[in-house]
Amino acid sequence: MSRITTSSNFKFIQSAFIESKLAANQERITGVINPNRLKGVGLEGASRTGKSWDISVFLCHYIGKYQGKQINVCRDHRAKLTKTFYATLRKVWCYYFQYPKTHFNKTASDIEFNDNVIRFVGINDDILTAHGLESDLLIINEAMGVDKESINQMEQRTTEFYIMDYNPSEVDSYLYDKELDPSYRLHKTTIFDNPYAPANGKSKILSYAHPDVEDTHVAEKAGYSPEAWGRLKERNVALKTAHKYNWEVYGLGKRAVGEDIIFPEWQEYDQEPDDNTLDWSHVGGDFGFKVDPVGTVKVKKQGNNLYLRELFHIPAIDPAWQKEKIKLENITDHDVINLLMQNQGLVNPEIALLMKYFGEDKNRSIWDKAEEKSVFELRSLDLDAWYSDKGAGSVSFGIQKMHQFNLFVHKDSSHLKRELSKYRWLKDKNGNYVKNTYGKRVPVDKDNHLIDAIRYVLLYYYWVATGGHESDT
Repeated sequence: MSRITTSSNFKFIQSAFIESKLAANQERITGVINPNRLKGVGLEGASRTGKSWDISVFLCHYIGKYQGKQINVCRDHRAKLTKTFYATLRKVWCYYFQYPKTHFNKTASDIEFNDNVIRFVGINDDILTAHGLESDLLIINEAMGVDKESINQMEQRTTEFYIMDYNPSEVDSYLYDKELDPSYRLHKTTIFDNPYAPANGKSKILSYAHPDVEDTHVAEKAGYSPEAWGRLKERNVALKTAHKYNWEVYGLGKRAVGEDIIFPEWQEYDQEPDDNTLDWSHVGGDFGFKVDPVGTVKVKKQGNNLYLRELFHIPAIDPAWQKEKIKLENITDHDVINLLMQNQGLVNPEIALLMKYFGEDKNRSIWDKAEEKSVFELRSLDLDAWYSDKGAGSVSFGIQKMHQFNLFVHKDSSHLKRELSKYRWLKDKNGNYVKNTYGKRVPVDKDNHLIDAIRYVLLYYYWVATGGHESDT
């Protein structure tokens, strides 16, 4: 085997794996199960931090030492896995460990070596198969693109150890919550923690260093004195390469809000504004049943402020959020609890029941005009239900109108906070913004059900459907 270099990621994985094996052996000896024993690790870092390389080195060591193991290497789609992790593993496998090259091909077929099987899986390509995977060692590459339920299913079928890697590209993710799990350990790195990162890559990332970011702790890692660090930032500003977001994410490894996030600025609140100070207060609603959820938001306008509070989002993305809502609001009505906890959207009588329970049946609610028949049915169920007008340009107009207000989101509105954190402008495969025929950016049509509900309220007040609006449909 040729000499191979690694970063701190490899040492972290190796140390955690040994600790996990020793704890598992102790369980077998004593017969006492420790639910908090270490079972897996996560590597969080941007590009060029050596995550895939170090995992590949560990994997090659693992299959050389052990026999009869099932290793599953997963990502959202197998095609992406072939172009990324598979290519890195091939280089480590063939040129450093000098294992047979014949195991690798263009389609990322299963590898059988030393009585072990390595399987490459695209989770979203066949989610039922992915959920049933049995692993001794599980590797989830770019885990940010894999849903929580899939990860849970695969973890619980892993007998020895799991490794996840991801780029902190989302401001809010269930992966960050795993840090609270005592059976999981996280290792965070930046490019400056990888001594073998390409010089050109480091130089490019250093060109993003921005004077508005507090980062003196990185200067020494990058080999700069405080004075030289200041001059570097001045140079970046002069050359117009200083970039706050790129520097925070790729240089410092922060979980920053991306430039493609449509609503990067909003605040949480917990005290409702005085009703006497409000210009108006309505409920926005978005219908959903089998595929999409149904969601409602209380929208209060106070001058240039919008106060937004989620009433219900069914089904819940995370049932724990719904259980917390039931607890915080002291909901004891069994019919209401059953509706809040069900795993599909609502029919109109069920929507009416919840609106009445939350005391919003006499408050005007605004819904999607595309569901005009449902709106009239809600009226027949004694709701003051209306719909907003819409047409070419209404999506762009609604987003633009939301940007004109200061947005305040109630601290208990878990689904709405998630949507605002994830709602992005659409990009093509080359990373360029997709634009409509009028040159305006187009949003990704997902993670937007409660945002749509808010837009309907604003469209009801401010939209006048004419042929002169910019089309985004």
